[in-house]
Amino acid sequence: MVAPSTNTPDPTPDASSSVREPKSAAASAAAASAAGASGAGPVRSRCQRTAVFVKRPDPGAVKTRLAPAIGEAQAARLQNAMLEDAVRIHGSRSGFELVVAPPGSGPWFEEHFAGTRVCEQRGEGLGERLANWFAEQADAPGSSVVIGADCPSLAPAVIDAAHERIGEGVDVVLAPDGGGGYALVGLARPVPELFTQVTMSAPDMLPATIDLATSLGLSIELLPVQLDVDTEADLRRLRRQLNTLLESVGPGRDFPARTHAVLLEIAESCPA
Repeated sequence: MVAPSTNTPDPTPDASSSVREPKSAAASAAAASAAGASGAGPVRSRCQRTAVFVKRPDPGAVKTRLAPAIGEAQAARLQNAMLEDAVRIHGSRSGFELVVAPPGSGPWFEEHFAGTRVCEQRGEGLGERLANWFAEQADAPGSSVVIGADCPSLAPAVIDAAHERIGEGVDVVLAPDGGGGYALVGLARPVPELFTQVTMSAPDMLPATIDLATSLGLSIELLPVQLDVDTEADLRRLRRQLNTLLESVGPGRDFPARTHAVLLEIAESCPA
Protein backbone atom coordinates (compact mmCIF):
# COMPACT_ATOMS: atom_id res chain seq x y z
CA MET A 1 0.00 0.00 0.00
CA VAL A 2 2.73 2.41 0.96
CA ALA A 3 5.95 1.85 -0.89
CA PRO A 4 9.37 3.04 0.19
CA SER A 5 12.04 4.07 -2.28
CA THR A 6 14.04 0.85 -1.95
CA ASN A 7 13.17 -2.81 -1.84
CA THR A 8 15.47 -3.98 0.92
CA PRO A 9 14.37 -6.46 3.60
CA ASP A 10 12.61 -5.08 6.65
CA PRO A 11 14.66 -4.74 9.81
CA THR A 12 13.83 -7.48 12.32
CA PRO A 13 11.97 -6.06 15.32
CA ASP A 14 13.84 -6.20 18.62
CA ALA A 15 13.03 -9.34 20.54
CA SER A 16 12.15 -7.30 23.63
CA SER A 17 9.34 -5.44 21.84
CA SER A 18 5.66 -6.37 21.98
CA VAL A 19 5.61 -7.47 18.35
CA ARG A 20 4.19 -10.92 17.72
CA GLU A 21 6.02 -12.56 14.86
CA PRO A 22 4.14 -13.57 11.69
CA LYS A 23 2.63 -16.95 11.08
CA SER A 24 0.55 -18.32 8.24
CA ALA A 25 -2.45 -16.07 7.65
CA ALA A 26 -4.57 -19.12 6.87
CA ALA A 27 -3.43 -20.77 10.10
CA SER A 28 -4.20 -17.59 12.05
CA ALA A 29 -7.73 -17.37 10.67
CA ALA A 30 -8.36 -21.10 11.12
CA ALA A 31 -7.14 -21.09 14.71
CA ALA A 32 -9.27 -18.10 15.63
CA SER A 33 -12.33 -19.59 13.94
CA ALA A 34 -11.84 -22.87 15.76
CA ALA A 35 -11.50 -21.11 19.09
CA GLY A 36 -14.67 -19.14 18.50
CA ALA A 37 -16.58 -22.24 17.41
CA SER A 38 -15.55 -24.12 20.55
CA GLY A 39 -16.70 -21.29 22.77
CA ALA A 40 -13.24 -21.07 24.33
CA GLY A 41 -11.94 -18.13 22.34
CA PRO A 42 -12.44 -14.41 22.86
CA VAL A 43 -15.38 -12.52 21.46
CA ARG A 44 -14.80 -11.39 17.88
CA SER A 45 -15.09 -7.82 16.71
CA ARG A 46 -18.68 -6.76 16.12
CA CYS A 47 -17.88 -4.99 12.85
CA GLN A 48 -15.25 -5.79 10.26
CA ARG A 49 -14.45 -2.95 7.89
CA THR A 50 -12.04 -3.38 4.99
CA ALA A 51 -10.95 -0.51 2.76
CA VAL A 52 -8.84 -0.39 -0.38
CA PHE A 53 -6.99 2.90 -0.65
CA VAL A 54 -6.58 3.55 -4.36
CA LYS A 55 -5.95 6.25 -6.96
CA ARG A 56 -7.90 6.48 -10.20
CA PRO A 57 -5.71 4.74 -12.81
CA ASP A 58 -4.84 7.81 -14.87
CA PRO A 59 -1.71 7.52 -17.06
CA GLY A 60 1.11 9.50 -15.52
CA ALA A 61 -0.54 9.62 -12.08
CA VAL A 62 -0.08 6.02 -10.92
CA LYS A 63 2.88 3.65 -10.68
CA THR A 64 5.26 6.50 -11.49
CA ARG A 65 8.38 4.53 -10.52
CA LEU A 66 7.32 1.66 -12.75
CA ALA A 67 6.25 3.81 -15.71
CA PRO A 68 9.77 4.54 -17.03
CA ALA A 69 10.23 0.79 -17.62
CA ILE A 70 6.88 -0.05 -19.20
CA GLY A 71 5.33 3.30 -20.18
CA GLU A 72 2.66 5.40 -18.50
CA ALA A 73 -0.22 3.80 -20.41
CA GLN A 74 0.85 0.27 -19.49
CA ALA A 75 1.41 1.28 -15.89
CA ALA A 76 -2.14 2.66 -15.75
CA ARG A 77 -3.52 -0.53 -17.34
CA LEU A 78 -1.73 -2.59 -14.70
CA GLN A 79 -3.10 -0.39 -11.91
CA ASN A 80 -6.61 -0.77 -13.29
CA ALA A 81 -6.22 -4.55 -13.56
CA MET A 82 -5.01 -4.82 -9.96
CA LEU A 83 -7.95 -2.68 -8.84
CA GLU A 84 -10.43 -4.85 -10.73
CA ASP A 85 -8.94 -7.97 -9.15
CA ALA A 86 -9.06 -6.43 -5.67
CA VAL A 87 -12.77 -5.63 -6.01
CA ARG A 88 -13.59 -9.04 -7.49
CA ILE A 89 -11.62 -10.98 -4.86
CA HIS A 90 -12.37 -8.92 -1.75
CA GLY A 91 -15.45 -6.87 -2.64
CA SER A 92 -18.04 -9.38 -1.42
CA ARG A 93 -16.92 -9.20 2.20
CA SER A 94 -19.08 -7.27 4.64
CA GLY A 95 -17.91 -3.73 5.31
CA PHE A 96 -15.87 -3.44 2.10
CA GLU A 97 -15.31 -0.06 0.46
CA LEU A 98 -13.04 1.80 -1.94
CA VAL A 99 -11.43 4.91 -0.49
CA VAL A 100 -10.41 6.86 -3.54
CA ALA A 101 -8.31 9.73 -4.88
CA PRO A 102 -7.89 12.28 -6.38
CA PRO A 103 -10.67 14.61 -5.17
CA GLY A 104 -13.69 14.39 -7.43
CA SER A 105 -12.90 10.85 -8.64
CA GLY A 106 -15.77 9.26 -6.73
CA PRO A 107 -18.21 9.23 -9.70
CA TRP A 108 -15.65 7.44 -11.90
CA PHE A 109 -15.28 4.65 -9.35
CA GLU A 110 -19.03 4.44 -8.79
CA GLU A 111 -19.56 4.04 -12.54
CA HIS A 112 -16.87 1.40 -12.99
CA PHE A 113 -17.61 -0.53 -9.78
CA ALA A 114 -21.37 -0.29 -9.45
CA GLY A 115 -22.65 -1.71 -6.19
CA THR A 116 -19.38 -1.10 -4.34
CA ARG A 117 -19.32 1.51 -1.60
CA VAL A 118 -17.07 4.41 -2.59
CA CYS A 119 -15.83 7.33 -0.50
CA GLU A 120 -13.17 9.89 -1.27
CA GLN A 121 -9.98 10.28 0.74
CA ARG A 122 -9.83 13.33 3.00
CA GLY A 123 -6.62 15.11 3.88
CA GLU A 124 -3.49 16.63 2.42
CA GLY A 125 -1.15 13.64 2.48
CA LEU A 126 -1.46 9.88 2.74
CA GLY A 127 -0.79 9.86 6.47
CA GLU A 128 -3.54 12.37 7.17
CA ARG A 129 -5.92 10.52 4.86
CA LEU A 130 -5.32 7.20 6.62
CA ALA A 131 -5.74 8.85 10.02
CA ASN A 132 -9.02 10.44 8.90
CA TRP A 133 -10.43 7.18 7.55
CA PHE A 134 -9.67 5.27 10.73
CA ALA A 135 -11.13 8.12 12.81
CA GLU A 136 -14.38 7.82 10.85
CA GLN A 137 -14.69 4.19 11.97
CA ALA A 138 -14.59 5.02 15.68
CA ASP A 139 -18.37 5.11 16.12
CA ALA A 140 -18.77 1.42 15.27
CA PRO A 141 -16.64 -0.79 17.54
CA GLY A 142 -14.79 -3.52 15.70
CA SER A 143 -11.81 -4.02 13.45
CA SER A 144 -10.74 -1.74 10.61
CA VAL A 145 -8.26 -2.84 7.95
CA VAL A 146 -6.74 -0.95 5.02
CA ILE A 147 -4.96 -2.49 2.06
CA GLY A 148 -3.69 -1.02 -1.19
CA ALA A 149 -4.69 -2.04 -4.70
CA ASP A 150 -1.08 -2.82 -5.63
CA CYS A 151 -0.79 -6.18 -3.81
CA PRO A 152 -2.73 -8.47 -6.16
CA SER A 153 -1.45 -11.67 -4.53
CA LEU A 154 -2.70 -10.65 -1.08
CA ALA A 155 -5.15 -13.44 -0.26
CA PRO A 156 -8.49 -13.08 1.54
CA ALA A 157 -7.06 -15.23 4.34
CA VAL A 158 -4.59 -12.45 5.15
CA ILE A 159 -7.40 -9.94 5.64
CA ASP A 160 -9.37 -12.52 7.61
CA ALA A 161 -6.37 -13.06 9.89
CA ALA A 162 -6.01 -9.32 10.47
CA HIS A 163 -9.63 -8.99 11.57
CA GLU A 164 -9.40 -12.12 13.70
CA ARG A 165 -6.27 -10.91 15.48
CA ILE A 166 -7.86 -7.58 16.29
CA GLY A 167 -10.95 -9.43 17.50
CA GLU A 168 -8.68 -11.39 19.85
CA GLY A 169 -7.34 -8.19 21.39
CA VAL A 170 -4.35 -7.17 19.27
CA ASP A 171 -4.20 -3.38 18.83
CA VAL A 172 -2.23 -3.10 15.57
CA VAL A 173 -1.81 -5.63 12.76
CA LEU A 174 0.67 -5.06 9.93
CA ALA A 175 1.60 -7.05 6.83
CA PRO A 176 5.09 -5.97 5.70
CA ASP A 177 5.62 -5.34 2.01
CA GLY A 178 9.24 -6.53 1.93
CA GLY A 179 10.60 -3.07 1.22
CA GLY A 180 10.38 -1.25 4.53
CA GLY A 181 6.69 -0.38 4.35
CA TYR A 182 3.47 -2.33 4.80
CA ALA A 183 0.79 -3.69 2.50
CA LEU A 184 -1.91 -3.92 5.18
CA VAL A 185 -2.63 -2.07 8.40
CA GLY A 186 -5.39 -2.96 10.81
CA LEU A 187 -6.42 -1.22 14.02
CA ALA A 188 -8.77 -1.95 16.88
CA ARG A 189 -9.32 1.79 17.40
CA PRO A 190 -8.06 4.98 15.77
CA VAL A 191 -4.42 5.82 16.53
CA PRO A 192 -3.72 8.87 14.36
CA GLU A 193 -0.12 9.15 15.55
CA LEU A 194 0.79 6.01 13.60
CA PHE A 195 0.16 7.95 10.41
CA THR A 196 0.77 11.59 11.29
CA GLN A 197 4.02 11.01 13.23
CA VAL A 198 5.57 8.51 10.81
CA THR A 199 6.88 9.54 7.41
CA MET A 200 4.85 7.73 4.79
CA SER A 201 6.78 6.01 1.97
CA ALA A 202 10.08 6.28 3.84
CA PRO A 203 12.43 3.25 3.74
CA ASP A 204 12.03 2.80 7.50
CA MET A 205 8.28 3.29 7.67
CA LEU A 206 7.53 -0.19 9.05
CA PRO A 207 10.08 -0.18 11.88
CA ALA A 208 9.21 3.44 12.69
CA THR A 209 5.54 2.46 12.97
CA ILE A 210 6.40 -0.51 15.18
CA ASP A 211 8.61 1.63 17.42
CA LEU A 212 5.93 4.29 17.81
CA ALA A 213 3.17 1.75 18.48
CA THR A 214 5.36 0.07 21.10
CA SER A 215 6.06 3.42 22.77
CA LEU A 216 2.31 4.02 22.95
CA GLY A 217 1.82 0.70 24.75
CA LEU A 218 0.05 -0.97 21.84
CA SER A 219 0.27 -4.67 21.06
CA ILE A 220 1.37 -5.48 17.51
CA GLU A 221 1.22 -8.52 15.29
CA LEU A 222 3.01 -8.97 11.97
CA LEU A 223 1.35 -11.05 9.27
CA PRO A 224 3.34 -12.72 6.47
CA VAL A 225 5.21 -10.45 4.06
CA GLN A 226 3.25 -9.44 0.96
CA LEU A 227 4.50 -8.33 -2.45
CA ASP A 228 3.39 -4.93 -3.67
CA VAL A 229 4.26 -3.62 -7.11
CA ASP A 230 6.16 -0.36 -7.42
CA THR A 231 9.31 -1.12 -9.42
CA GLU A 232 10.42 -3.16 -12.41
CA ALA A 233 11.98 -5.71 -10.07
CA ASP A 234 8.66 -6.04 -8.20
CA LEU A 235 6.93 -6.62 -11.53
CA ARG A 236 9.26 -9.48 -12.42
CA ARG A 237 8.81 -11.07 -8.99
CA LEU A 238 5.03 -10.79 -9.25
CA ARG A 239 4.99 -12.36 -12.70
CA ARG A 240 7.05 -15.32 -11.46
CA GLN A 241 4.88 -15.64 -8.36
CA LEU A 242 1.62 -15.68 -10.32
CA ASN A 243 2.99 -18.08 -12.94
CA THR A 244 4.00 -20.49 -10.17
CA LEU A 245 0.64 -20.12 -8.45
CA LEU A 246 -1.23 -20.74 -11.68
CA GLU A 247 0.80 -23.87 -12.40
CA SER A 248 0.40 -25.27 -8.90
CA VAL A 249 -3.24 -24.58 -8.02
CA GLY A 250 -4.86 -23.23 -11.19
CA PRO A 251 -7.02 -20.13 -11.75
CA GLY A 252 -9.27 -20.20 -8.69
CA ARG A 253 -11.61 -17.45 -7.55
CA ASP A 254 -8.87 -15.75 -5.57
CA PHE A 255 -6.37 -15.75 -8.45
CA PRO A 256 -5.77 -12.20 -9.82
CA ALA A 257 -6.58 -13.13 -13.40
CA ARG A 258 -6.81 -9.61 -14.84
CA THR A 259 -3.44 -8.67 -13.38
CA HIS A 260 -1.88 -11.86 -14.72
CA ALA A 261 -3.26 -11.19 -18.20
CA VAL A 262 -1.82 -7.67 -18.26
CA LEU A 263 1.51 -8.95 -16.98
CA LEU A 264 1.68 -11.37 -19.90
CA GLU A 265 0.89 -8.57 -22.34
CA ILE A 266 3.73 -6.38 -21.07
CA ALA A 267 6.24 -9.20 -20.60
CA GLU A 268 8.35 -8.02 -23.50
CA SER A 269 8.68 -4.60 -21.92
CA CYS A 270 9.80 -6.09 -18.61
CA PRO A 271 11.26 -9.56 -19.22
CA ALA A 272 11.63 -11.97 -16.34
